[in-house]
Amino acid sequence: MWQYGLVLIVALVLTLQSLFAKLYSNHYTGEESFSSPVFSVLYGFIVAFATLLANGFSYEPSKLTLVLGILNGLFLFLYNYALIEGSRRGSFSFVMICNLFGGVLVVMAVMLFVPSLVEWLVGRDSSLWFEPQTFTFLQGIALIVVLVAFVLLNLKGGNQERPKRLYYLFALLLGIVNGGYGAVLALQSALRPDDRAEVLITTFFFGGLFSLLYLFVIGKKRALSHFRMSPKAWGFAVGACLIAALAANLLTTVLGMFENAAIVNSTVNGGILIFSALSSRILFGERMNKIQWIGALLCVISLVLLNF
Repeated sequence: MWQYGLVLIVALVLTLQSLFAKLYSNHYTGEESFSSPVFSVLYGFIVAFATLLANGFSYEPSKLTLVLGILNGLFLFLYNYALIEGSRRGSFSFVMICNLFGGVLVVMAVMLFVPSLVEWLVGRDSSLWFEPQTFTFLQGIALIVVLVAFVLLNLKGGNQERPKRLYYLFALLLGIVNGGYGAVLALQSALRPDDRAEVLITTFFFGGLFSLLYLFVIGKKRALSHFRMSPKAWGFAVGACLIAALAANLLTTVLGMFENAAIVNSTVNGGILIFSALSSRILFGERMNKIQWIGALLCVISLVLLNF
C-alpha cells in the first residue's frame, strides 16, 4: 500500500512542475509563440544535467538503453510539439483527454503484447523477453473508471469553436507519443532496471537537442535571442525543470516497485488531475462544474480500486 503513496507523491510533484511551468509562461517576456520551444530546450538539458549530477557524473548506458533513450527523447520532443499545435487549433480539453488516454492505453498495450511478439520472434531465452503484465478484475474495472473520469474532468461545457485543420491529427499524435514515452520507461524498467539514470539522461538530453534544432528551424538566425527573458521567467523555468528532474527520477524508481506499468501511469495521471483541480481552485479561484466533480469522485474511486 505504501508504494501507492509514493505514486501519489510523483503526481503531486508533477502538478507542482505544471504550476511552475504556468508561472514561467505568464512571465515570459519574449514572443509568445517561442515560449514553449524555449522551455522545451531548457527542460531537456537541465533535467539531463541534474540527473547526471545526482548520479555522480556516472553515465554507462547499455546499447539497448541508449536506443530506448534516444527514442524517448524523440517522443519527448514530439509531445511538446503536438501539445502546442493541437492546443492552438481547437479544444484543449479534447487534447488532454487524448493525452491521458494514450498515457494509459498505449502503455497497457505495449506491456501486454511486446513479450508475446518477442517470444514469437526470438524466443523466451532472449534478453529482450519479460513476463507480460496482467490485471486483476478490480484493476481492470478501475482502469475503465479512471478513463471515464479523465473525460468528465476535462469537460468544460459551453459551445466549442470548430477545430482548425489537422487538429485531430495532433490530438491523436499527442496520445500516441505520451503513451510511447511511458511505455519506453516501463520497458527500460523491465529489461534494464540498473540503467535508470542512464535512460533519463539520454532521454532528456536528446529531447533538449531535438527541441533546440526545431527552435533554429522556426527562429532561424534569431533563435538564441528568444532566451532573453525576465529574471522571474528564468527562475520559474529553472524551478520547473529541477522539479521535473525530481519527478522523472521518482517515477522511474516507482516503476521498478510495481509489476504493472499501466497501473502506475493511471494512478499518476489520476492524481495529477485531482491535485490540478485542487490547486486551480485554491490558487487561481477556478471552479469545477457538477460533471467535473463527478469525474473527480470517480477518479478517487478508481485510485482506491487500483490497490486491489
